[in-house]
Amino acid sequence: MDITSLLLGLMAATLAITAFQAWRQGCEKRDVRLLGTISGLFGAGTVVSAIL
Repeated sequence: MDITSLLLGLMAATLAITAFQAWRQGCEKRDVRLLGTISGLFGAGTVVSAIL
């Protein structure tokens, strides 16, 4: 695994955990959705960079 995949994976995991914590604390739904969406995009980038 190269450094790009590693960094994208770490950012995706961090944002997913942050979104989960925000959801548990009862933050606004739009903020949680934004965090989840960005986390998903980083996750997709991780998959693409791992394949390439």
